[in-house]
Amino acid sequence: MRGEEEVEEEIEGKESVGWELEEEKRGLGRQILIILHPYIGYIIGCIGMKKAAVLLLAICMFSSALSLAVPVRGLNVSSCALKARDSSEYSPGTAWDMGYKGDGVNIAILDTGVDDGHESLDGRFVAGVDLSKGDYEIEGNPDDTNGHGTHCAGIALGDGGGDGVFAGAAPEAGLLDVKIASALGFGATMDGIEWCEQKKDLYNIRVLSISYGDFGDTDEDGSDSNCRKANAAVEAGLILVVSAGNDGPDNRGMGGLAAADRTICVAAVDDMETVEREDDVMATFSSRGPRMDDGDDDLYDELKPDVSAPGVDISAPDFSITGQHALGYVSHSGTSMACPHVAGVVALMLGANPSLTPEDVKDILHITAEPRGQPDHPHYPYPHNKWNREYGYGMVDAHAAVQMTLEWETGSDGTELEAPTLAREHLKWPGVFRLSWSTTPGAESYTLQESRSSSFTDPSTTTYSGSSTGSTITKAKTGTYYYRIKASNSQTESDWSSTLSVEVDLEVQSEDGNTDQGGNNSDGEGVLFTFYGMPVGLIEAGGIILGIVILTLIVVVVTRMRKRKGGGAGKGEMRDERKEEA
Repeated sequence: MRGEEEVEEEIEGKESVGWELEEEKRGLGRQILIILHPYIGYIIGCIGMKKAAVLLLAICMFSSALSLAVPVRGLNVSSCALKARDSSEYSPGTAWDMGYKGDGVNIAILDTGVDDGHESLDGRFVAGVDLSKGDYEIEGNPDDTNGHGTHCAGIALGDGGGDGVFAGAAPEAGLLDVKIASALGFGATMDGIEWCEQKKDLYNIRVLSISYGDFGDTDEDGSDSNCRKANAAVEAGLILVVSAGNDGPDNRGMGGLAAADRTICVAAVDDMETVEREDDVMATFSSRGPRMDDGDDDLYDELKPDVSAPGVDISAPDFSITGQHALGYVSHSGTSMACPHVAGVVALMLGANPSLTPEDVKDILHITAEPRGQPDHPHYPYPHNKWNREYGYGMVDAHAAVQMTLEWETGSDGTELEAPTLAREHLKWPGVFRLSWSTTPGAESYTLQESRSSSFTDPSTTTYSGSSTGSTITKAKTGTYYYRIKASNSQTESDWSSTLSVEVDLEVQSEDGNTDQGGNNSDGEGVLFTFYGMPVGLIEAGGIILGIVILTLIVVVVTRMRKRKGGGAGKGEMRDERKEEA
C-alpha cells in the first residue's frame, strides 16, 4: 500500500503537458530506442543495414522481455474498482455482469496516435486521421510515436489480448484514432474535435477521450474560444471527456478544456492496488477545483472536476517505436489515465441506452458517482450538494451509471420530464430564505408554487416562473409555508416535486447563535415593511425613529452652540469700538 506522500514523490519533477509519465517504468530497452530513433539513418550508414537491423531487433527483444517480466498492476485492478469489469469483490454488481461492454459504440482517442496492432487493440480500428503535421490532414491509420495514445486507448477499450488480464473499461467498443500530437509535443486538439464533429455521422462517433491539453493556466473561467468550441461540439451531440490536469494539490482552478461548461472533467484517484474502493485516496498531483467564476447565473458550472477515476500506476498497452506490433504493458500515472476510464464507462452507458444525450450522460455520472470527502456546498440541491474540490461529484460507479441509464427517460425528445428536487438555503435574516432546485434535463423553464396548505387545496400562488434554478423568498408573517415545483418545455411538463415545508418564525435563532427579533408579536403582524430583503418590525422601526430623533437633537444643539459663540465675539468687538471712541 502507498500513501499520498509516496505518490507525490513519485510524480514530482516530471513533465506536465496533460499527462504524467513514469519514465522509470518504460524499461531500459525502450529508452534506448527512443534515444536512437532520430539517428537510425546515421547508424545504418556507419555499420550497415544488416548489422543495424540485428542491433535494433536485439534491443526490441530486450525491451519486450523487460516489459513482460516486470510484475505490474493496473487495469486488472482499476477496471474492477470502477465496477465496470466483473470481479470477486463486486460481481454480480458490475456493468459487464449486466451484459454491457461497449458493443456498437465508437470512442475517439484524441492523442499521440494509437498502435492498434497491439494484442489488446487488435481489430478495434474503425477510422483515423493524422492532424499532428500542422496544416496537413492525413486520413488513414496513424502510428503512435510517443506511447501516450496507445496507453489511453487500452484503458478505454482494450480487451487485454489472449488472457484479458489488462482489459479496459469497454473492451467491445470501436476505436477512432485521431492523432493530434507528435512525439515532439505539437498539439492540434481543436482540429481533432472539429474532425470528429464533421465525421460523427459517418463513423458513429459518440465519445471523445481527450487526455492531451495545455494546462499552463489553471485560473480560466471556461469562456475562451476553445472552450466555446468544445461546448458547441457537445451541443452537436458529442460527449467530451477530458483530463483535469496534474497541477495539484495547490492549483487555483482548471485550465484548458477542463474549464469548459459542457465537458466532463475527470480527476485522478489512487486505488492503492486494491479493487475495494474504501481505501482509495485522491492522487496528490490531480488538479483541484473549482473552476473560476464566469459571472453567469449558473451556480453549478463552476463545479469542476465533474468526477474522479483511477489514475495512479495504471498498466495498459505499450507502444512500438520501430513499426512492428507493440508488445507488453507499461505503467503510467496522471489524470490522463483517469480520463479514458470514464470515456469507457460512457461507452457502456451508451451501449445500454443509445438515446442518451450528452447532458443525460453528465447528469447520470453526477448522480451515481460515489461521494467522497466533505461536500463544499451542503446547502445546494441534490446532486450538487455532493461536490467537493478534489473528487468532484465522486468516484465513478459504472454499475450504478448503467443501471440508471436503463431507467432514464430523456426530456429532450418530448418524453416525460423528471421532477426537480427542492432544497432550502437559510439566509441571515428571519423571514428570508432561498429556495433552489436541481436541473432537469430537457427543461426550458420552472414554475414554483406556494400555499399555506400542504395539499395545496387553499389558493396557491406562483412565486416564480423562469429558467433559473433558485429564488429568494421574503415572508412578513410567522407560519408554515409549503412549496412545490415542476419543470416544463414546449412539449411537456413534469409532475410536481415533493412538497417542501418551510417554518417561518420572525423570532428565530440565527446562524451565530443570537436571537434575531423580527417583530413584537408571534404572528408576525409587527413586521411593517422589508428593506433590501430584510423584514423591518416595530422594534426595528422604533430604533430607526429614535436614532433619527437623537441625530436631529445633536444637529440642533451643535448649531445653536455655534451661533452663541459667534454672537459673543460680536459683542466684544462692539465694546472695543466704544472704548476707542471715548
